[in-house]
Amino acid sequence: MNVTQQNAESVEHVRKRASFDLSCAPDKLNIVELGRDGWDRVSTLGVEGCEKKATYVYIGNSSWALDTGERKAAAPAPQ
Repeated sequence: MNVTQQNAESVEHVRKRASFDLSCAPDKLNIVELGRDGWDRVSTLGVEGCEKKATYVYIGNSSWALDTGERKAAAPAPQ
């Protein structure tokens, strides 16, 4: 996970929401930091799991919202 310890509470909140939104077990989700705001706080998190991915944005008051909706993960390139 590429998210600092200070953001652990946010990550767990997003993990719980993403598990529901993506119909995917929480332990199957990979969460990565995608962006920070002007105060260097995490503002955007990406979640991928169960062949789906989503983006969550911080909307204030310790709340996160699904930004892009559910998407299928890209298929691996043929070798």
